[in-house]
Amino acid sequence: MDHKTHEQDSDLLMAYYAMQSGASLADVLFPSPESQITEVISLVRRIVSGGWDKEWASDKEGNQVEEWQDEAVNFNLLAAVLRAGYILEDVVDIVVHSKAVALISAEIREQTNSTGMNIHDWQTAPERTKEDVLNIIDNASEKMKAGSDGR
Repeated sequence: MDHKTHEQDSDLLMAYYAMQSGASLADVLFPSPESQITEVISLVRRIVSGGWDKEWASDKEGNQVEEWQDEAVNFNLLAAVLRAGYILEDVVDIVVHSKAVALISAEIREQTNSTGMNIHDWQTAPERTKEDVLNIIDNASEKMKAGSDGR
């Protein structure tokens, strides 16, 4: 048996025993609130990396759709934040999701040096790019990992 397979078996066995003891799947996968917040931010990044839409959310043909629809494959930052909430709604609670959003918002306010800037206004600026969005997400993630709330 190769090493990677043994590690995967160990992880599955550990998850099985933890869940048998009454622990939730979220507790097994993300044992601390910080790891849950980091996972939300990471998922937002994966969503935006997979496909970016400057307006809101769109399907593979570029038609605008709602972020919760299965057809949505491209997302702006706010739509990606909401999509992450839908995906993780049974894994992390609303407080964790809100803290992740607060970190992203704080990073936007810090970079723009504006206490009144919000995600929607920032992302709809004509000059906004996918790289700008990914940088905001990455900076928020780094601050979370470093233990900062970004304020």
